[in-house]
This record gives sequence, structure tokens and C-alpha cells, in this order.
Amino acid sequence: MRMMPCRALTLLFLVICVSPQTQAQTVRIFEWSKGRSPIALLFIHGIGGCAVPPGQTAASACAANSEDSFKNPKASKSWPEMIASDDHHLAANQLEDILPSPLRIDDLGVWGVDYSRLTNADCAPFSIPETARLVRSRIESSGLFDRYEQIIIVAHSMGGLLTKNMLLEWQTAGDPDGMLARTIAVIFLGVPSQGSKQAPNPGVQSYLYKLMGADKVAGVCGRQAQDMFPGLLNTYLRDLERRWEELLNTRRAASHSQAPLVHCAYETVPEPVLGGLTGAMIVDELYVQTQCSSAQIGLPTYHTMLPKPQNLQDDVHSAFFTRRLDDLFRQWSQWSFTRYEFLPTDTFETFARVINRNQRSFVLSAEDVRSVKPEPGSFDGADSFVVMAKVARANPTICLDIDWPPNGPGRAAFHPAGQCRR
Repeated sequence: MRMMPCRALTLLFLVICVSPQTQAQTVRIFEWSKGRSPIALLFIHGIGGCAVPPGQTAASACAANSEDSFKNPKASKSWPEMIASDDHHLAANQLEDILPSPLRIDDLGVWGVDYSRLTNADCAPFSIPETARLVRSRIESSGLFDRYEQIIIVAHSMGGLLTKNMLLEWQTAGDPDGMLARTIAVIFLGVPSQGSKQAPNPGVQSYLYKLMGADKVAGVCGRQAQDMFPGLLNTYLRDLERRWEELLNTRRAASHSQAPLVHCAYETVPEPVLGGLTGAMIVDELYVQTQCSSAQIGLPTYHTMLPKPQNLQDDVHSAFFTRRLDDLFRQWSQWSFTRYEFLPTDTFETFARVINRNQRSFVLSAEDVRSVKPEPGSFDGADSFVVMAKVARANPTICLDIDWPPNGPGRAAFHPAGQCRR
């Protein structure tokens, strides 16, 4: 067999060994602010954008030609960084009898997802479902749900489609880690639930775009852009919307609440083009239609500026985002515990009855749990913690505060999530 020249071997080695290392960093999950409560916000950007970690720039942190999705050019901070300094009291009247101290916006943890390397590559081959699957996997391994009891997702544009795919996959998998149950709200900004007029239609239009090379110039040659063409022929979006409605109906019936709440906004101003000329609407009111918990609100800005308020008084933040958080926590304060469905082999009848009581907080001692004799080898002793943890994760309004020393006395307390320590 003929030997390969050393230089060729070297190049082959680089292709094999270096490329996977680069690909391993295509999706990053990071923290803007730790917060002081067990509730966190998770920001997910749209196609062509990126999420920039604190102290970095889009040029250094994101894929080439990516734009910071959350920083207004006239602002010194990005929107997530502004949120981390907002002392607005959330649903103050409703929460004052539940929480030991007021819950403020800056008490919420603030995290971000950057997947710009999956969207901004030259004609990126990743479809929206494929992108969502990788983003979901990164979120699962990030430790976000280990550090926080409940999550509120804030998604812009295509990020909303990723969010729907992600939650649906958790549902299909049976939600073993409670990530779907613990996602208490989703906030959509300009999400093309029915597609976008700027995405190429299949057939003649797409063919002409490719023939002239205009698909690359317009940035619509990638699979993700092609997944968002509008109209009845887009069976992917139609099926996604149908399954999304089914998910919301199923979750709300199971939780005896309206969780997850879904709040939606859209742009009312055309996107400007070079020279300040008036361009086209990217995702107008017609194309954002989806099932929301309140009426969709139009905001006086254009698509790429929806997640970029200039300051905390900006309409996006004060008139939409803050008001929707207030609505969320007003309802959150009224949600009761839900029934935890035990397996046929589980025998914690007393525990189940306590869970079913419509009360906001209760405490069980280790002895209380052990007083009900389970079947041999089932949830005895320290294993009772596993059951309690599962119960806490199955209920969107509570968290578990537990002290369970091995072979000794212990206590486990369930509280409204904002009342638990982290």
C-alpha cells in the first residue's frame, strides 16, 4: 500500500483532532447574575444573534458576524445585565403574606444560551429541531435546574421555536428531571410561530434565490431559515403549533394551575435597512399567532430591537416584561399544591394525603414518614428523600428544604419556592 506523505498525514490529523474540539463549544450556557431566589430567567436569542457573557463582546464570544441580541447600541449594559439591577417589587400585595421579604426582579437569577455557532455558519445545515435538541442537552448538563427550583424562559424570534421544541421533548421523555414541570413561564418576543415573510418559500422562489446566490446575501440559505417559510405548506410549523397547544393543555390540567404561563409580544415597526431606509416587517402580528395566556401586545419597535431595551423605562421592559412578571407572580401566589401521582407499588398514603391538602407550606419529620410502613425495600429510611424530591419537582409552586442526616432525626419542609434557601 502506498504511504501517505507526512504533510498530508499532518493535515488529516488536524482535521480529525481539531475539528471536534471546535464543535464541542457550539452551544454555551452561562450566568449573568446569580440572584438571591430559587427562580431564574433563561434568555434564548434568535437566528443571527448571540448572547454575550459578562465582560465580553460579541466579537470575542460569539460566531463571526454575530450581533449581540440583548444590548442596545445606546445602552451601557445589555438587557439581562439591567435586569440584574432592577429593584422592582414583584406582585408586592399578593406575595407579602407568603414570603418573608419582598421578591424583586434582581432577586431572580439571570442566565443565557448562546448557540450562534449553529446559526451563523455559512449556510448552516442544522434544522430548528436539531438545534433545539443540542440546546436542550446543554441546558440539561449546565446545572441550571440543579441550582434553581423554577425557570422563566425569555425567547426572541427563532429562540421561541427552539423553546417549544425543547419543552415538547421533555414531555415526550416523560420529564424525568422535572424540567418541564419547573418551567413556570415563557415570554415570547417576536416569535415566528406561523413563519416569516422574509424566509424563502420552497419551489421557484427558493430556486431563484440559490441560482443568483441571493440566498447567501439575504442570509436565508441555512436550514433554520428554510424551516420558517410561511403558509400551509410548512407542515413543520403547523405540527409544532398543534403539539404546543396540546402540551399547554396537558400541563395545565396536570398542575391544577395555568403553568406554564405564556406571554407574547410583537414588533409594529418595519426593520430599517442601510441608509436608514424603511425595510420590511420581519415577524408582524399575523405571523406571531400562538396560544398565549394573555392578549399579545404590540411594541413600538422593530424586530431586532425587541430584546434590546435602552433602559429600565423602555416600553419593552416596563410596559411588557415587568407587567408580565407581575401577572405571573400574582397567579403563582394562588397556585395550590398538585397531586403527585404515585406508582402502583408506592404506599405513602399519608404522604399523598398531605400533598393533596390545599395549603402553601407544611413540614414532615423523618418519623412522620417512617410511621407509614412501605412495602419491603420501597422508599424506606433515607430513600424517603428521593420521594420528597420527586414530589417537590412535580409541583410548580413548591420547593424542598430538607435536613436528612443518615440514621438520625430529620425534617423536610415544603414551601412556596421563593421562601426556600438555595
